[in-house]
Amino acid sequence: MNHTIAAVDRSRINVAALDFAAVYYGEREGEHGRYFLDVDAVTRFLMHIHLSDLRTRYGAAPVRNAVNTYLAQHPEVLTRTAAERVTHAKMRANLAQRLRKAAAKAYRAADYDRASRLIDTAELITPRYDWQRFRDTIAAARRRSLTTTAAA
Repeated sequence: MNHTIAAVDRSRINVAALDFAAVYYGEREGEHGRYFLDVDAVTRFLMHIHLSDLRTRYGAAPVRNAVNTYLAQHPEVLTRTAAERVTHAKMRANLAQRLRKAAAKAYRAADYDRASRLIDTAELITPRYDWQRFRDTIAAARRRSLTTTAAA
């Protein structure tokens, strides 16, 4: 099992914390009274609900360490309001959309390396989105370009 977490998966961990840590953290009311969910509980919820595939791929300890490190470095995510979480998610989506458009422009200009880099960056910003279709389109155009160049 590989314990070095890939950049895109580390980004998924960060985005899960950004989007959901505040949902779980803090004082709650339950059928048996009031209770408090601390950072360790938040980490467990994130790992089991939002990052279970990463837990399987890398093991529990590396994912738990990555979540704990992110939360320790960014404790403000624990207390974000729903409106703040929505605003930040929209900002990430808008930035990823601008990068996708820039990648499309690079693709149309046959700058496939730049298009690929832009898609890679967009994926780090919105890692839950499936960017593979864009990668496949760029790779196919690159192959056609190489075939055309070799034939000439």
